[in-house]
Amino acid sequence: LYIPGTQPLRVTHGVPGRNRVGFYNGQAAEEIVKEIQMVPEATLISAHTHVQIDRHIRWDVSRQQVLQSDPHGSGSPYSASDYYGSSAAHGEIHRHWHLINPGSVGLPLNGRTTAQFALLENVAESQSAGGWQVRLCETPYDQRLALQAFHDSGMLTAGGVISELFYWEVVTAEAEIVYFYRWAWESGEDPDHAIRDAFQAYIAATGRDQYVRQRDPLHQRRQP
Repeated sequence: LYIPGTQPLRVTHGVPGRNRVGFYNGQAAEEIVKEIQMVPEATLISAHTHVQIDRHIRWDVSRQQVLQSDPHGSGSPYSASDYYGSSAAHGEIHRHWHLINPGSVGLPLNGRTTAQFALLENVAESQSAGGWQVRLCETPYDQRLALQAFHDSGMLTAGGVISELFYWEVVTAEAEIVYFYRWAWESGEDPDHAIRDAFQAYIAATGRDQYVRQRDPLHQRRQP
């Protein structure tokens, strides 16, 4: 993506070339570099995980190792001048990427039931390496309206187990679908061919439905 007067951006749904795999805040910088080393743009906007990310990754190409991973909000602020000025006289080649995930407005999966997004501002290279400064934002909203729409539209009934799991994700802001499938595969269930049976077994074994119900604002509203 190129906006005149700014540095170009690379935008992908997930990991470049694999749209069903995403990056994570706790992921080792070495693993990230393996996935993005062929990306020429310095700023990469990714998604898929529904979890906000703001990380700077530096790679010393000549030494084939990652020099620094600077997670958002921890450690010293990343210095563009330090990056571009370091070791140039010694012939070392450094690369830098600014990895951003804006999160999700409608279905965040970081445990916070807010609408989450990002604001990007074009800034000088000396202010932020890659020329883009990001502000990760979130704002509260009335969950009850979104949850009630599952009932009123008929989606909760028509979509079966998957719709119910999506409903749970709106309630908890946690990766309910992943939890269910992981449990099913590890427990010898077959969610691809008998999803309702697998789901009932999941509920019986984990009590996850009770966990969700305790956090469901529609359920709380119905309580005496």
